Amino acid sequence: MGTSWCVKLGEFPPGLEPAVLEAELAQILHLVDERMSTYRADSELSRFNESRSTDWFPVSAGTAAVVAAALEISEEDDSLEDDDETSG
Repeated sequence: MGTSWCVKLGEFPPGLEPAVLEAELAQILHLVDERMSTYRADSELSRFNESRSTDWFPVSAGTAAVVAAALEISEEDDSLEDDDETSG
């Protein structure tokens, strides 16, 4: 991934071993890197960005969820700008 990560917990979940939590978090971050990295030519995001097709592009449910959230945030941001323009 080319970076480091750190997790700080106010309270450690009872019954969970630190090594197990670390392994689960590492697996999740590895999956995100595989799908979303702009530094990996084989990631879903990089393959999408390189595609010149206007056809539908298959992605994982996780990538689709991130894109949907980004579009929703963008629409909310646009509506805030519209509000600023009409109130000024």
